Amino acid sequence: MILGIPNNSAIVTGSGDTAGGLAANVLLQEPHKVVTFPTGAGYIILDFDSSTAFKLIALGYITGADTSSTWRYRFATSEGNLTASPTLDSGVINLWNSVDLSGSNRTHTFKEIDLSARWVRIDFTNSSNSLSIGRVCVCPTFTHARGLTDPSINVKQLTRENATSGGLFRSIIRQHREISASFPVLEQSEVNALSKIERDTGASSDLFLCVDESATNYVMDLTFFCLLEEGGFDFLRVPGWDKFNRAVTFTEVIMP
Repeated sequence: MILGIPNNSAIVTGSGDTAGGLAANVLLQEPHKVVTFPTGAGYIILDFDSSTAFKLIALGYITGADTSSTWRYRFATSEGNLTASPTLDSGVINLWNSVDLSGSNRTHTFKEIDLSARWVRIDFTNSSNSLSIGRVCVCPTFTHARGLTDPSINVKQLTRENATSGGLFRSIIRQHREISASFPVLEQSEVNALSKIERDTGASSDLFLCVDESATNYVMDLTFFCLLEEGGFDFLRVPGWDKFNRAVTFTEVIMP
């Protein structure tokens, strides 16, 4: 379980993007507003104004990618050092790890990191067609080491029927998920960390939620959610120290 709030405070510039798909769109909480690289190649630069701690970098709502698509991220203390002497350079990474997910919309990818920096540069290449990214998440994280108690993933499949001259047809227009679970046996420091995430997000800010931390390169289980509700603390007193159980429900950000 990885839980992180995207840091949206950066000034964003880019190269290769278009007027209808500007680089700044990657920090909007409206994932249908994307950065688009019509030639399949380009980069974005994020300036966070001061040194900032990061534990996670993630891309969300990627469309137009195929097995040739790559990304590369670099962190640095100055803009010049992004290319001259980065604090962290991932090298070129295949978006799909040689697995073809080109037919899948709203796919996501992420990497765990651990550093402080002010500047971030992300380069993209895609040899065959236009590439779009709907969300970039760089942030600290809360990782719950003990797993979740009785996680329940509810997939809501929405359908519609359209009338035509030849009759009716049915098409799936969107799927989204709700995840209900409990964070078991929380120490006070973990309670404080989770409570801060709840205060910062409320029910209107998105967050990055990865249930399967081992799937680090691709899969549909990496996605962006909003906190739907919080179940309150069930206080369990154990001799010698206090422990807690935290019930939560998350709902996936809905694409139009």
